[in-house]
Amino acid sequence: MSQYKTIETSFKTAESLIKALLDCGFTTEQIEVARDVKQPDLRLKAWGGAGFHSQVCSIAIRREKTGGYEDTGFYWNGSAFGAIISTHDGNHPGHRDFGAGTLKQVQQRYAVNEAKRIAKIKGYSVQEQANPDGTVRLVCTHR
Repeated sequence: MSQYKTIETSFKTAESLIKALLDCGFTTEQIEVARDVKQPDLRLKAWGGAGFHSQVCSIAIRREKTGGYEDTGFYWNGSAFGAIISTHDGNHPGHRDFGAGTLKQVQQRYAVNEAKRIAKIKGYSVQEQANPDGTVRLVCTHR
């Protein structure tokens, strides 16, 4: 039986969220984006081809393209994108599904991408430096 949990996030920009998903190893073939991300209209697909779940989202990671048990989605709640994650995913070795650990990675990459996006708007060039401990350092230079 499909079970989803909804997690509030601080993702406010679809562009930075999609880049974060790509940074975490998902591909453009695995990610489906609604025509208007502020008007969620993508239905999440349930495990085993059991049909569509009642949840709708703006950005979906499709299970049949990742090896996951359920789709994962992000929906616009009026101020940010919330995450809809299956309770079945994230616990299966050998599967590229979406669990709580993946959400933490996406949150980290979102923060980096959003900082880079804002810095560029303000006229800075940005270089990203990965540290051995997993942290990221952004070096901003005014153009």
